[in-house]
Amino acid sequence: MNTLPLVTQMFALMAIGALVWLTIRAFKTHTGWGLAVLLLSPFSATLFGVKYWEKQREPFLLFITTFTATFALSIYLFTVTGGLELLRLSASFQHEIQAQTLAENNPGGFIRTSYAVEDAPGIDGRFQQGSGVEVTDVTDPEIQETANSEDEAAIKKEKPVRYRLTYMPIKLSDTKNYIGKTAKITRKNVPEKEYRITGASPRHLELAQRNRNGEYSFHIRTSDIDTIRVLVNEPY
Repeated sequence: MNTLPLVTQMFALMAIGALVWLTIRAFKTHTGWGLAVLLLSPFSATLFGVKYWEKQREPFLLFITTFTATFALSIYLFTVTGGLELLRLSASFQHEIQAQTLAENNPGGFIRTSYAVEDAPGIDGRFQQGSGVEVTDVTDPEIQETANSEDEAAIKKEKPVRYRLTYMPIKLSDTKNYIGKTAKITRKNVPEKEYRITGASPRHLELAQRNRNGEYSFHIRTSDIDTIRVLVNEPY
């Protein structure tokens, strides 16, 4: 795991070098090809390499191989370091903000979108809402207006639930329930630092931490831990 970022960086440098080589060859062929390979790669580099395969196959093969390896390793590293979880969390926050904005700015419209109408024998329709209000004719404007007014008043009384990210103290025995989460840990004679929990056992805690060379993994003894706080999304 520790060597993957270095390998990815090495492939990226090789891809840049190959692209420079291919760009010089393209400028020697035609100025238009040179600008295209320089500004629109990898698409234009692929077209140039295929069109002039006999003369340009060495720099083209080096570029396309190292570029593909760099792209694949970057996607893998993004996935294993929690990138997908971060995107899902961001999308969830955006959805909550949109719902809260709709409820605050247009409560009537928000309620109307929450109604579910179902057919039943002997009646034209029935609203299903948390308050249990029923009407026998959903097409009657006066009944709709009354239901909307009641629910708008209920929304004004109820404050919308908001969420925020905060660090919550947990017990060491509960660490196994927070695998993959970010945590701040204080160890004996070591200031509090931020890690990502990757594994837990009664005697050891598996952690990952990022530095300028990438992410590296290690483990520490649970007996050396003083406090541990996990990043959670809690209502307030």
